[in-house]
Amino acid sequence: MFYLKLLTLNARGLCDMSKNVWLSFEIMRGCDLVGISETKISEKHIKTDKINPRSIYERYFGFKTCWNYSSSSTRESSTAIFYSKRLDQYFESIESDNDGRAIIIRFKISNKYLRIIQFYCKTNQKSIKSCAKVDKFIDLILEWVNKEIEENEKIIVMGDFNAAFNLTQDRKSKNKTKIFMPESILIKKLVDKIKLLDIFETHKNNKVEMTFENLSQLDYILIDEKLECNIVDKRIIKSEELKLYTDHAVLYLKLSFNLN
Repeated sequence: MFYLKLLTLNARGLCDMSKNVWLSFEIMRGCDLVGISETKISEKHIKTDKINPRSIYERYFGFKTCWNYSSSSTRESSTAIFYSKRLDQYFESIESDNDGRAIIIRFKISNKYLRIIQFYCKTNQKSIKSCAKVDKFIDLILEWVNKEIEENEKIIVMGDFNAAFNLTQDRKSKNKTKIFMPESILIKKLVDKIKLLDIFETHKNNKVEMTFENLSQLDYILIDEKLECNIVDKRIIKSEELKLYTDHAVLYLKLSFNLN
């Protein structure tokens, strides 16, 4: 039996080296794959600084790292995926968008393909141009997901959606109209049309556990139905120490795969 332990987190920046060390020891230790939203890391930062997040996670904590940053702006958003060396034997490929917001990594485990998408859908509606960027991003994610489904591959989509799936149960804000944003379209399509499963879905008992402060559930892990029977454990992790570094909770998922 092969176990895959993964988590996703909006880190609110990885420029603080003490923060990276704490996250590695207290949050990421023992995980096989970590998806990070909003790293605020630029290409210049990674390539010029002698002590940088990549060197910490690779040299001192044994991760393979994949960084995605915008080619047109520095530290605007950026995403990353770290995976353990034991996953290296299953690694197939990796792809990313051009704006630093999405990474898709592909593994082949026991002759079955698994693709994991980590992304950060930033809220940005100040202009028609920014809305167009969001629409383009949504189209890309849906293109990736539909391609994987057509090829009968298993899929996990995770990260900071910056959107509420169920408006009546989400957010303590009285102004519910604020939640009708373009990003909401993405999670609605992934769950309602493509039929991915929200593993922390608690809407049946009319309760939602917030992942952003105590205000909203912005972070999700969605899986296709073929993976539901592989779930061993799932958790939303919060702590007072974690609040010192980010206002988002950690989402954790453990899966099992039969290698026979």
